[in-house]
Amino acid sequence: MRVRTLLSISAVLLALVGLFLVLQTGVAMRMIADIPAPATAAADPAWKPYWQTAAFARLFGIALLAFGMVLWHVKPLVGDGAERRIGLTLGAGFALAGLVALAQQVAIFGTPAGWLLSLGFLGLAALMVAAAVRAVPGGR
Repeated sequence: MRVRTLLSISAVLLALVGLFLVLQTGVAMRMIADIPAPATAAADPAWKPYWQTAAFARLFGIALLAFGMVLWHVKPLVGDGAERRIGLTLGAGFALAGLVALAQQVAIFGTPAGWLLSLGFLGLAALMVAAAVRAVPGGR
């Protein structure tokens, strides 16, 4: 698989996860962090941490959506000579995101959706690095 193809796949996946986090924040929080919404707003002492976490989840979702949009729009600009550098850079970024998600899974969450998110980032990293290594420096 080529780096450009993986840019498309990554862009769509990141945008979909980002949209899900923004549009279905409560569902996502229950899936990934097992954080239920407080029973009543200000009367429940859990309401403030819930909304702080929800705000962060939405911010993370918007960042993923924006990153997906950038990847989608720069894909046509990636020449053969740049595939290796771009693939290795994105692979490193996805690996870091996967390692942070994995650390949070082990230390905090431990939910099936969280494991899937961690493995998704690490899988994208592995695919991107493999494609970058196969890319010929300076073009094909």
